[in-house]
Amino acid sequence: MNNITFREATINDAKFISSIHVLSWKKTYKKTLPASMLDNLCMKNKEQFWMNKIKNKSNIYVVTKDGIVQGFCSLSFDQPKRMCILNSIYVSPKIERNGFGSVMMKNIIIYSKAAKINKIELGVLESNTNAILFYRYFGFKKNDTSKYININKIKIKESAMFLLI
Repeated sequence: MNNITFREATINDAKFISSIHVLSWKKTYKKTLPASMLDNLCMKNKEQFWMNKIKNKSNIYVVTKDGIVQGFCSLSFDQPKRMCILNSIYVSPKIERNGFGSVMMKNIIIYSKAAKINKIELGVLESNTNAILFYRYFGFKKNDTSKYININKIKIKESAMFLLI
């Protein structure tokens, strides 16, 4: 993969990040969440959300090809527990399964090791089987905890996964 970079997000990336976020939700959760909810997702609101996160130095990273954002991820770190929490990872639905998610995950693992982190945790909706398979490919395992989360007053089961590094 030529001209691929993984870097910290800038304010200029917020528009692309919000677009990927909204389009990914519309594609991934169309059988899980009501169409009315997905139709009401607003890129402008998401853009402001991601701008604020980026301004606050919230560990948002993007993967680009030829300078164009193809995906993003959001991390948080719990240094006392030596743990990285993968809050989100999305690739543009237009180019899924072209290695951009793998580029991000490999870099997340590298960054975590460099920060002396020994565990990466994440939550994933049980209905998102493609994501679960992706995480398993990288060695993530489900732990024994799952919970129901509310998304727009809809209860959805979320599983916790982890990777020891």
